[in-house]
Amino acid sequence: MTIYASINNRSLDTITLPSGHSFEYYLSPDLDTGHTGQLELVLSKTDIPKLIAIYRVGNSYYLNQCGDSIILEGTKIVFN
Repeated sequence: MTIYASINNRSLDTITLPSGHSFEYYLSPDLDTGHTGQLELVLSKTDIPKLIAIYRVGNSYYLNQCGDSIILEGTKIVFN
């Protein structure tokens, strides 16, 4: 399954996977690394074990361009 999300939306949004797990997020310009145009996927709330583990160790997802995607629980999420 593929879910499409807007890369231009900077307000809080929610994605629910077919499993019923979900995450609330917003996209924020990455100001820390100095990569112009890069967006950080900032989590507000989630019950997805993979995302919880990634953020607990201090890592994050970054989007570089329209069409970037992540795969969670076998579902591809495309930001366009």
